[in-house]
Amino acid sequence: MQNISSAARRGHRRSWKIESVSDEPSARLRGTPVLSPPLPRLSAATILAIEILYATGLRRAELLALDLGDVSVEDLVVRVRRGKGRVAPFGRPAAEVLDKYLRWIRPELMHGHRDEQALLVSHSGRRLDCYTLGEIVASAVWPALRAPPTSNAE
Repeated sequence: MQNISSAARRGHRRSWKIESVSDEPSARLRGTPVLSPPLPRLSAATILAIEILYATGLRRAELLALDLGDVSVEDLVVRVRRGKGRVAPFGRPAAEVLDKYLRWIRPELMHGHRDEQALLVSHSGRRLDCYTLGEIVASAVWPALRAPPTSNAE
């Protein structure tokens, strides 16, 4: 799963800054697998879902139950109220995507549903459902899983 999350982050960075795989230090290592063809550009909401799932180990239903007040970008934690009721930490990559999502993406998705407190919302401004989240993650992950690994060994 680590390769999927890091590959998704690389794909996301390409949408912000153009860089080739060979410009990354880890790609210079002999025999380092490189995904081919390149991943599609992923939305901030997709990256956020993958980052939070990977970084915190949350279950899908726990992620979907998160409200705005359950997430702290400053403290780098998610407060899970469902299930075990725990606090799950996350790292800087997830915090960066979360910050961009909360500032720019989520407000555009709200469409007059300003009272919705869900962290992840659909294009209609309502809480994302389990099926849609599965489709979003699968559309991001399948290209990475189906791409044949190649080597940049000389």
